[in-house]
Amino acid sequence: RRSARDGLVLVRMALEKLQARTGAAIAGFLWLSDDGELKPKQLFPPGASGKVRLSKSLTEVVCRKRHAVWTDTRGVLQSGRNTGTLDDFSEVICVPLVHEATTLGALHLYREQGQFTQQDFDISISLANLLVVALVRARQQALLAFNHSRLMAKSADFDELIGAAYCIGHWYLR
Repeated sequence: RRSARDGLVLVRMALEKLQARTGAAIAGFLWLSDDGELKPKQLFPPGASGKVRLSKSLTEVVCRKRHAVWTDTRGVLQSGRNTGTLDDFSEVICVPLVHEATTLGALHLYREQGQFTQQDFDISISLANLLVVALVRARQQALLAFNHSRLMAKSADFDELIGAAYCIGHWYLR
């Protein structure tokens, strides 16, 4: 359970840093749900949830290609693939979170005016790569902790020794 909270804290920190570093108006995070769909999990700044829906069509393109996309929103709007989510933004960066050839999530950055730089794009990709490793590790740690707790509950008093034990050259009876 702690690992899940740690994962959410990591995501919030990553979104906060990306937004500050890139000048994005909004930074968003999607993660793979139990039913196999990418679902929005966090937006930064916190009050942004009523302001934007993360672009589903852009996420689908990025997940299918498994590489980051940086584009102005005019290109997305003219392609007819926009779902009305990008109207108020000048540029967008979308980066997939890929682990062992599986897309587990995506980061979205939306800029209201001006342009992202190549450095913004590069740092977004680098941070996404670090974030996916940290989140996978947090998930594995949570699973290990759960399995450990389950095993501890199943084996009652496994730390009791019954019978004789040999310890440093001497036999001890319990």
